Order: sequence, then structure tokens, then C-alpha cells
Amino acid sequence: MKIGKDIKMAKRSIVLLMIVLCLGASMAEADVVFEDGGTHDISERIDDNIIVRDSPDPDPVPTTVNLQSGGRIYDDVSVYNTSIVNTYDGSYIRDDVSATDESTVNIHGGLIIDKVSVVSNSTLNVYNGQIRDGIMARQGGTVNFYDGWIENDLHGDNDFGENGSTINVYGGVIGDNLQANDDSIFNVYGGEIGGGIYANINSVINIYGTGFNYPYGPIGDMEGTLTGTLSNGDLLNCLFGQYDGSSINLMPLNEPPVANAGPDQTVEQESYDGTQVTLDGSGSTDSDSTEGTNDDIVSFDWYEGATYLGSGETLDYTFPLGTHTVTLVVTDYFGENDDDEVIITVVDTTPPEITLLEPDPSVLWPPNHKFVEVMIMGSALDNCDAGLAIDISDVSVEVIDAEGGVMDVSIG
Repeated sequence: MKIGKDIKMAKRSIVLLMIVLCLGASMAEADVVFEDGGTHDISERIDDNIIVRDSPDPDPVPTTVNLQSGGRIYDDVSVYNTSIVNTYDGSYIRDDVSATDESTVNIHGGLIIDKVSVVSNSTLNVYNGQIRDGIMARQGGTVNFYDGWIENDLHGDNDFGENGSTINVYGGVIGDNLQANDDSIFNVYGGEIGGGIYANINSVINIYGTGFNYPYGPIGDMEGTLTGTLSNGDLLNCLFGQYDGSSINLMPLNEPPVANAGPDQTVEQESYDGTQVTLDGSGSTDSDSTEGTNDDIVSFDWYEGATYLGSGETLDYTFPLGTHTVTLVVTDYFGENDDDEVIITVVDTTPPEITLLEPDPSVLWPPNHKFVEVMIMGSALDNCDAGLAIDISDVSVEVIDAEGGVMDVSIG
């Protein structure tokens, strides 16, 4: 009887265990997925993972999620494909934020407790707000840190970038280290840095400013203290280290580009549509470029008034008859730009070509004192005008009398 009772108790335990497992399964977290290609505003609390991705094939469209004031996410936020997540003042994310593929996360405000990861050609733009743990960029990810605050969590990852990522720091507060690893590139133009600046494993850190305690160019020491003023006016005073083939470079302040749209041009109209003109901005310069190149200029954009004509250091464009004021805008890596104007004048100084056929009839003989209708036909060709009208205003007639005398008569 005791054995049977033990078996019954075991059966009850199994049943209770199965009930607990079923309840546990029913209480498991469920993802909240946005993948319709639309725009969604969140201003309430969500306790589950948020997944944002493009609408399904065959024609995927990015999905946008805006975390507004009052929006509180108590789990991870993951962004994929080319979709976008924006956070604003008054928003809150308790766990990780990750951007993958070619997605974008824009932090305009709010508080993120855990880490923000940017992976595989995705982009993070930080305009304001707080990130308690840190930022990790990997495998081609890009970070643009304009303002805001990163407070290093005691258990957080201090790395700020690795694996071929690009990080541009323009301002804000970084509570701990700037640390570049594994072929990543840092460009530092501003920011209050609470820790040190470290480059590891073939990475590069370029620091732009003035008044450094080392000369411009690569820093010769492996470790030390770096002081100076960054290009945005922030003061720099921190430890640095560069190891395993990496380098920290001190760069002078950026010089803006100088646009040169080329000399004014006057050209003959060649067709009904006008004349193709080559716009040439190759005379534009930027002193920050590699010697003999314009490689610091990232864009050449051509406009006529508000009309965008196209881009390129040179651009072929067909202008109709008349005078055209064309503006070239050149922009460098730092977003500074300059413009220049060129006047393109298309003129029509070539007269039309007129061809007259022989009159029909061309000889009136013998004389009979009667009027005879004479047909005079011709054609005219002009490169610029398809609607030419021929007006015969003067006709010359050669009169020969019976004795062979000749007289020219003009009729007009």
C-alpha cells in the first residue's frame, strides 16, 4: 500500500509540474513586431521586445517607430533592414537597443538604461538624451554623436567601437573611455571625455583641434596625457594609449571648401532643345584635401534657381535659348560648404538656310498679253526654329524682246 501511495503522489507531482510548465509557457514574453512600412507613435508602456523591420517582399518599405514622451519599453528594441526608430524626451528603454543591416536609430532625447549596439552598416545618430551603459559599433556600423550623455554603467561594456566601424564625435558628454578596436575609425571634433582615449588593433583615432601638447600628426608616444582644445571649443585633458598597429593623430581645424563654377560661357544654339554645355567645378579647392586632389570635397551640386540640375565635379547639361544663372554648391566631409555662380548664355546668331526651286514655268514664251500663274516654291531650315515661315517679297524677272534686248524687272 505504501508503494502504491508513493506512485499516486508521484503522479500528482508530474501533473502539477506539467501545469506549472504550461502556465510558464503561457506567461512567456511575446514580441511586438512592426513591419508594415508605416509610421507608429508609441506613448504608452510596453513590457515586451520591440522588433521593427521593413514590410515584406517583393517591394519592402521601411517602417518607422517614434518613441514619444511617456513611451516606456521594458525589454529590448531591435531594428532591421532599412527601418527607423526615433526616441524623444520623456521616453524610456530599460534594455538593449540594437540596429542591424542598414537601419537607423535617432536618439533625440529620453533615457536608455542598457547598451546601444550598431552593427552591419546601420547608423546611430545621437542628438540628445542619456545612455547609461554605452555604445558599441561593430562590422561597419556608423555612430554620429552630436550631443547627449553616455554614463558608463558599472557592469557595462566600455568599448565605443570595433570591427571596421566609424564613429564621429561632435560634442556631448562621454562618461568613460573612447576606445577604438579592430580597424575602426574615430573622428573627434568635440565632446567632454571623462575617461581616456585608446586605440587598439589597427584602429585610427583622428582628433581635430588646436593647442595640443603634441605636434600635429601621429602622436609619437605609446601612452601619455593629451591636452588641447577640440574644434568645437571643448577642452581636452585625458590619458591616451595606442597599441598593436593603431594610431592617434592630431589634426588641424577644418578649412571650408572654396567653390569655383568655372568661367562664364556663351554658346551657339545647336538644336531645337538648346545646346549641351559642360559645367566644370574642377577649379574648386579645399586645403584639407590630399595634395593634388579635391578628396575632402564630398559633393558638387548644380542648381539653376531652385531647380536641381545634377551632381558631379563636371556635369553635361542642355540649356535652351537664353541666359541662365547656374550655382555650384560644394560640401566637404565636415558639412561646410561654399557656392559660386556661372552665367551660361545660349544665343542664336546663325541665319536659316533657304533653298528656292526653279519657278514653274520658268519661261513665258511666246508673248500673248495674258497673265500666267507662276509657282515659286522653296524651303527653309534652321537649327533652332521648327516653325519657319517663307515670305517672298521680291521677285526679279528677266524680259527679252523680239529683237533680243534684255531688261531686268523687279516685282516686290
